[in-house]
Amino acid sequence: MGAGRLAAALRLVRAKLLRFADSPQGVFGFLDLENHAGIRVARFATAEEEWRNNQRSVSCIPAGLYTCRRTRWLKHDLETFEITEVPGRTRILFHPGNTVADTEGCILVGKDFGAVPVQDVGTERLRWAVLRSREAFREFMDYLDGVEMFLLEIRWSAPGEWRYAE
Repeated sequence: MGAGRLAAALRLVRAKLLRFADSPQGVFGFLDLENHAGIRVARFATAEEEWRNNQRSVSCIPAGLYTCRRTRWLKHDLETFEITEVPGRTRILFHPGNTVADTEGCILVGKDFGAVPVQDVGTERLRWAVLRSREAFREFMDYLDGVEMFLLEIRWSAPGEWRYAE
């Protein structure tokens, strides 16, 4: 293992996705990257499809512990990570996007939460979203430079749990 990869492996042991909002406009949470001491070193806002019994391309995935592996998203020729070992599902990726219309069952990363205007049956409406997604995705991938795989724990939060200390 090269020095860069060893440093990355020591820096990141796991990621935790804590979902705190489940709505018809999507599931929203915080993705924390943690170092070997269990200390959060990065935090991202996330958006996913609402829960629809783990159906392919239209549902978020079940809570659980997963292995994420570096891969290439051919649709956009983008290096990213795939969440593996999801029952009945493949190619669940982390990638940029704002609303659930961008997810196809994947996890969107952003810097903040907010709303964006979208066209809906000829009228413009606001949809809940993650914002500054491209910036967040670049930061996510920069942090994971040299990392080939990591563990991801996904949980639904108890009321108020997502408000833990910065």
